[in-house]
Amino acid sequence: MTAPWVIKTIRSVSRNRLIGWSGTLALLIVFVIAYPPGTLFDHRIEDWAAILMAPAFLLFHAAYGLSEASRHYLDPSTHPLSRRIRNWGTLADVSRDIEHELRTPHCKLDGARFTTRFIIMRTWFKVDILRLEDLIWAYEYQQHDSDSSRQCVKLHWSHTSRDLIVGWGNAKAVLDHCAQQAPWAIAGFNRELATVFEQRKPEIIALVQQRKQQILADAAA
Repeated sequence: MTAPWVIKTIRSVSRNRLIGWSGTLALLIVFVIAYPPGTLFDHRIEDWAAILMAPAFLLFHAAYGLSEASRHYLDPSTHPLSRRIRNWGTLADVSRDIEHELRTPHCKLDGARFTTRFIIMRTWFKVDILRLEDLIWAYEYQQHDSDSSRQCVKLHWSHTSRDLIVGWGNAKAVLDHCAQQAPWAIAGFNRELATVFEQRKPEIIALVQQRKQQILADAAA
């Protein structure tokens, strides 16, 4: 029996992370053996604690990353994405929905694939999937640097947020799509709302979820 798409994707990403962390750990070990702390430069006695802690911290970080990647590869159900998706339905059912939507026309902006109901973000080492219906707040803004500006959208969920560079002309289409899938979500930006959201986020989330239940109940009536 073929594994669900989500499981296969988590295993693929975890395998890539295993390869990356294994190579990193091997290089760190070789470097520490070849150049023991303190052999490259002369240091005062009080510097030795920092000198010894730096490679130890790097080795621990690499070992931890390797351990996590191995655990998610052997048991994809331990991955945070699997735990989140189980709140939406079975992995098999949600995977089937995602695969179907990826086969239909969709757009890709700033590494994020916008399907009818999901935003799917996958890189060589990471995968994340968010449901549009769980959206809390969405708005557009301009990101400025020294010689240019870029059009972006900010999307807030209860547990995370995403800043996406969508380009001029795409922001309205993205926000319209979000509004269609989550008409209960807050749309648009103002500073007063941003302050309230930062200070009283749980209350705002509860209000949006209450509005969602009311709109769905009215639609079902």
